[in-house]
Amino acid sequence: MKVFTSSFTLNTVEGTEVSDITKLVRDAVQQFPLSSGIALINTLHTTCALFVNEFQAALIDDLKRMLYRLVPERGGYRHDDPRYSDCERGNAHSRSVGFSRSSSPSWMVREGGRSLFR
Repeated sequence: MKVFTSSFTLNTVEGTEVSDITKLVRDAVQQFPLSSGIALINTLHTTCALFVNEFQAALIDDLKRMLYRLVPERGGYRHDDPRYSDCERGNAHSRSVGFSRSSSPSWMVREGGRSLFR
C-alpha cells in the first residue's frame, strides 16, 4: 500500500462557519499518481469538524440553527468557569460543537479523484 500526504490551511472569520472544501480536497488528491484508494481528511484543531453533505444555503442555515440550539454560546459551561477550568478563552461551546461532529471522515477515491464528491 502506498500512502500520500498533503495539507492545506483554511482560515475562518466567524465563530461558527461552514466552508465547502470539496475543491481543496479534490485538488490535493489529484496531485498524486493514483487511480483508486481512500482519502482520509483530518483536522487537527479541536474546534473544527468535518462532515459530508450537500453545500446548499438552506441546509447550512438549518445546520447552524440546530447547533446553536444544541450548544448555545452562553450555556454555563464548566470549561468557561475559572472555578473549574484554567482555560481563559471562554470557548467551551466551540469545543462542544466540534465534539458533536467527525474530525476525520474518509471517502473512496475513484478515477484518480476526478469523481470525488460528485
